[in-house]
Amino acid sequence: MKKSITASPKADSPKKRRASTQAECSVGVIILAAGEGKRMHSDLPKVLHPICGKPLLWYVKETAKNIKSKKIVAVVSKNKERIESCIGDKTIEFVIQFPPRGTGDAVLKAEEAFKDFNGLVIVLCGDVPLIKEETLRKLIDYHLSKEASATILTTVLPDAGAYGRIVRKGERVVKIVESVDASEKEKKINEINSGIYVFDKEELFSALHKINPLNAQKEYYLTDTIEIIQKKGLGVYGFAASDWQEVMGINNRKELTERETILQKRIIEKVQLSGVTIRNPSNTRIDWGVEIGENTTIETGVELLGKTFIGKNCILRRNAKIIDSKISDSSEIGEDSNIEDAELL
Repeated sequence: MKKSITASPKADSPKKRRASTQAECSVGVIILAAGEGKRMHSDLPKVLHPICGKPLLWYVKETAKNIKSKKIVAVVSKNKERIESCIGDKTIEFVIQFPPRGTGDAVLKAEEAFKDFNGLVIVLCGDVPLIKEETLRKLIDYHLSKEASATILTTVLPDAGAYGRIVRKGERVVKIVESVDASEKEKKINEINSGIYVFDKEELFSALHKINPLNAQKEYYLTDTIEIIQKKGLGVYGFAASDWQEVMGINNRKELTERETILQKRIIEKVQLSGVTIRNPSNTRIDWGVEIGENTTIETGVELLGKTFIGKNCILRRNAKIIDSKISDSSEIGEDSNIEDAELL
């Protein structure tokens, strides 16, 4: 005779509580960096094109690290060795997507790397270097507060143009409609998909396996996961970035220059607020990571590039160019000077 077993009351088996703050959850990041960048007209992989002294991908992975990600995986093209060598960060795992079969397929290439990971997965774009740590933290907090399965980072543009539109019902997102497929009413929507998301890991990969490439390109689109998750009755939300410029990608040299101008402005403002006088900010170039001591004055046309350190109380005269060098405190660098790989004590 079989022994009967009585189920325990629900009170004895409480439902596992979901993390409600970023500090309570594990965060992993997948960076999409396999784009060929044909419109850059270059043999250099798009994500290795530099702005302010660093490759585009470098900025994205640094932001990913700054939000205390437990795992970071970059999905790259057949140029894996070249990209891995250039980025030079052993804490980042690189996986290959080749041939390119769409963003959904790219994320799926990272599934094995996340096999033993439990938590949230953020999808970032390797050609969006201006995304801020603060914005990603707000995105995560919003996602957790809604107990969402997927949250899209959106933004509102003056002109949504060719971007995918966010179709909402209240706070929830119903679907993302590509511009070419949008109705006249949907084309009037100015809230767009940035291509940055936060997902519950299990729901992400479950949805990816259900995508059908029913499009002219026969590609697997990550955006299709949103409708798949939403149709299961799970929470899909959109969180709008306050500054639309920080979520803009780079597809050509014009956009590369535009994003570099914004990043250069950020660098110069940070330097100014640290106690440095810059006479003509619009005609000054400072690479990311250059260190400048307080009470230093920088005249117009100065370029500070690479791994450069400038001490306190220095004066850098007009059109001085300093590359990978160290300048000690209270130094004066003359007009039109060109200093490279030097240490001036």
